[in-house]
Amino acid sequence: MQSLSSASVCVTELPGAPNPSPRAKKAQDEEADIAGREYLSPSKLREVSGCCDLSQLARLELQVDSSETSLGNFGQYLPRLHELRLVHSVLGCVRDLGTSLHGLRVLWLSHCCLRDLDGLGSLSLLQELYLAFNEVSDISLVTLLSSLQVLDLESNCVHEEDQLGYLGLCPSLHTLTLAGNPLTTSLKHQHGGVEGYRACVMAALPQLRVLDDVAIAIATVPPPATPPLLAEREQLNELATPTEHRTFESIPRAKSAHIIRSHTPTSAQFVDSCSELTHGVDQVICGNPARALRARRKQSRSPCYHGNPPSPD
Repeated sequence: MQSLSSASVCVTELPGAPNPSPRAKKAQDEEADIAGREYLSPSKLREVSGCCDLSQLARLELQVDSSETSLGNFGQYLPRLHELRLVHSVLGCVRDLGTSLHGLRVLWLSHCCLRDLDGLGSLSLLQELYLAFNEVSDISLVTLLSSLQVLDLESNCVHEEDQLGYLGLCPSLHTLTLAGNPLTTSLKHQHGGVEGYRACVMAALPQLRVLDDVAIAIATVPPPATPPLLAEREQLNELATPTEHRTFESIPRAKSAHIIRSHTPTSAQFVDSCSELTHGVDQVICGNPARALRARRKQSRSPCYHGNPPSPD
């Protein structure tokens, strides 16, 4: 049998202090850690924009790829950013931009492989949106942009005519580009060419002044019409109006609502000051009220009654 060899332990004494104090992390190190986690760190934004004070930056242009690295909530570093250009970037949806771009007015997302507009509602002050050459098919979330004036959807995947109804809920929209979408080709076939296509779009969106980079002549603009979805919203608002603000004097009463009066002479009629169920406010009931009501009902049917009803007791 072979004997097991015993393990040896080697101890080396290090020169200097045996327990050195740990070095505190500096601000530069923290920023480096952020840069490792987020592509658009403050230092990266300063490098790209050439602006040392990010709080004063109003316009930014760069290319990003949200499929590989997170963009982070970079809008918190740019409180005065009004225009953002991300042309030829790679984005899954608008939500990849974060939720802190509250003051953004102009957004360029052309050639960004964009398919979904999810997250667009956080850009409530947006006035110009450029989405050319993407793969967007549903534009319903555009209705959340009440201040939108310019929308570029050239060469996307919009193919349903109902999508035009959503644009009708943008009252400030005056410039629209739809060229290159399946919807454009379909409307041209249905309405006999370019003129028919333009007439159809203008009928659905009477607020437009420029369509596919061509100005709409004032003479050819159809009379303003309320878009279907906007008309439904107005009807719901009318139904929600408090009843005290409504007037009903012009509504005629039904024939069945008129009071049928007796032809008995006035001297023989029973004078009553209230309904048939109550005794009125000019007489006092003492005793059993049920008996008094029965007695009063019997007396009121008598055409020759002139006196006061007897006491129920």
